[in-house]
Amino acid sequence: MKDDNTKTSAKTARRKRNKPENEERFVSYTREELSRMEDKTDWARVNALTDEEIIAAVESDPDAELIADEEWKHAFWVYPKRAISIRLDSDIIDFFKEDGRGYQTRINAVLREYMRGRGTKPKPSASMMAEPPTPEISKRAPKKKRGGKKRP
Repeated sequence: MKDDNTKTSAKTARRKRNKPENEERFVSYTREELSRMEDKTDWARVNALTDEEIIAAVESDPDAELIADEEWKHAFWVYPKRAISIRLDSDIIDFFKEDGRGYQTRINAVLREYMRGRGTKPKPSASMMAEPPTPEISKRAPKKKRGGKKRP
């Protein structure tokens, strides 16, 4: 007769066999659910870490990758969009629509270049500093590669 440990091991082995290797479990929580959860982070220890200790921890983590200073040179702030109503001459609208989808983005780019030309540095607005409006935070599994027909 088998003991309970053998039965458990057999069940675990079956579960592992039936689960695809690249499948990861993910869980979603609403902000409300997160606010009710106990925070188990030792913030005193985290706040006491020096820059050198943080860098050493990141360098020893096989899943982490440091971003070189050269890569940061190309980083830019992504501003949230706001819907407004604006009156433009019809020929301007026609000109930007000629290239198809994305005409509002192109108009936005022209206006941003105008700002830069005037020496105005973009700055984060108050709404950017507020909590993001997303209703839930998720840790999602990586996308699976699709099989099927290959395109020529």
